[in-house]
Amino acid sequence: MLQEPNRVSINASNDEIERLSNYCLGAVITNEPFDSALRPMLGYWNSLGKRGKIPRLSDMPPDADAFRRLRREITEIDTRGDNPENFKIVRHRPGNIRKLITDLDRKSLSEFPCSFVSESLIREYSQVCQSGVPRYQEIDQAVCGVARHYMRLMLPLSDHLNRVCHVMTAIRVVSEPYILQRKIIKNID
Repeated sequence: MLQEPNRVSINASNDEIERLSNYCLGAVITNEPFDSALRPMLGYWNSLGKRGKIPRLSDMPPDADAFRRLRREITEIDTRGDNPENFKIVRHRPGNIRKLITDLDRKSLSEFPCSFVSESLIREYSQVCQSGVPRYQEIDQAVCGVARHYMRLMLPLSDHLNRVCHVMTAIRVVSEPYILQRKIIKNID
């Protein structure tokens, strides 16, 4: 079910590492637990698609009935503009690690507090915008002294001209994040 080869990014100077695996969308049904928020989110997005068109932002408001219980899990990114570094975080799901908690609403992706994560987000949101295709990913990372492992679903939404203007994202935590006690990278040649 793996769609593309894993991408492993390492920033040895800051002891940051990320393994990102892209899966086909069918894996949402086979991999996600029955009560996962990612299942209804993808189902609702799919129900709005018409003849190869990307669902419209106006058809998928985050406060619609299908999303009432998911609202706290959704991050919404405004992807209008030519430079992905300037994509704006409209609403960011709350974090649960004090070291990474910060108010990200109305900030650009380039303002994310960890540059390693910022670069990865810019790359991933840019790819969703260019392709207009959702992404289902597994992310295992150690950044800013915090280890995290989660699944992410990124859903593009279009304007009236069928151009991607927003991406709604939700995650499911695979293992609870924790603060790293020691350096994770000792020697890379």
